[in-house]
Amino acid sequence: MRQQLKFLAMLAGISVVALVALLWILWSARPATPGETNSATEPLIVLPQPRALTDFTLWRNGSRVFDLGSLRDRWTFVFFGFTSCPDVCPTTLVSLARLQKQIIDLGVAPEELQFTFVSVDPQRDSPEEIERYVTFFEPRFVGVTGSEAQLTNLSRQLGAAFKVEYAPGAENYPVYHTGAVFLVDPSARLHAILRSPSDPAGAARRFREVRGGFVEDSPRITANPGR
Repeated sequence: MRQQLKFLAMLAGISVVALVALLWILWSARPATPGETNSATEPLIVLPQPRALTDFTLWRNGSRVFDLGSLRDRWTFVFFGFTSCPDVCPTTLVSLARLQKQIIDLGVAPEELQFTFVSVDPQRDSPEEIERYVTFFEPRFVGVTGSEAQLTNLSRQLGAAFKVEYAPGAENYPVYHTGAVFLVDPSARLHAILRSPSDPAGAARRFREVRGGFVEDSPRITANPGR
């Protein structure tokens, strides 16, 4: 218990420092444009320069692959968590369902959007269980997972921290993960970070602005309809 408390305290401290540093970097580096603000209160923080992602492989229900090509030609909101999460995950998924509706209500076609839940607890979360979990919140949500190495590959590219403290023979063990949501653009680049989806209306309006100013950085690849 003492070790868990120490880890939680350390994780909280790192998270605060990382968030402050990220906000400062974005505030300092992003050029101002007429009529635009970059307040720390904005729900969606746009990176000064989108970060291209490299190859990764995860799995959906039915042994379907979820990889770099699955991110092309749409805006993808990526959230890391686990189905046994008691609070942060269900709360965030409810907010993301509202965000999706708000964005569609602003005139964005549903086909342009993808909300993806990445389980970092593959020992307990099978692709089938993950799909049942996420579609409870919104039928169009996508649920994926993979091995620890596969999950780490993607999480490091996005800057998403997670830690699973497996215990041999134990059904319950602690899982720690970031609460941020990562926005990947249609060119498969990390484009922005949703600090919290608790303001769906504000995040939807900001997303529409980001989408309106989007400049594609690579040839379009038709998404595999089976993914």
